[in-house]
Amino acid sequence: MRTRPNAPALDDRWSEYFDSITADGHRLWVTVSLAAVSLPRGSTASIGGRASRQGGLLVSVRYDQDRDEIDLLAQRNRYSVHYFLRAPRVVAVEERPGVRLIRVRDASGVWTEITLAPLPSDELSLAAYARRFSEFA
Repeated sequence: MRTRPNAPALDDRWSEYFDSITADGHRLWVTVSLAAVSLPRGSTASIGGRASRQGGLLVSVRYDQDRDEIDLLAQRNRYSVHYFLRAPRVVAVEERPGVRLIRVRDASGVWTEITLAPLPSDELSLAAYARRFSEFA
């Protein structure tokens, strides 16, 4: 797949989609990972695989059309982690039972994977859930 740096920004429906993720009030576990980089045809460089996956409780996710970025806030233990996906150009959503996978390619060709899963209703600790969730991703 070739990258088009001058591709248009995402439209309004993505703002609505990202806003809807946290609108229902359900607690979601989120992981964000760098998935891969698209390189121009003929390139001898190779970048692939996945970077480390750190999960946390999803606080918010939104697409800011003026800044052309997806802004995701997660909380893990006592710390907040902010992710900014700048210049998203392609968004692909895949639903699996109990898991939603959102793949985002930015203007430079970098793919980021956002994985969302509902937290169980029982009293399972977040640390135990994080270990358990890594099996799905």
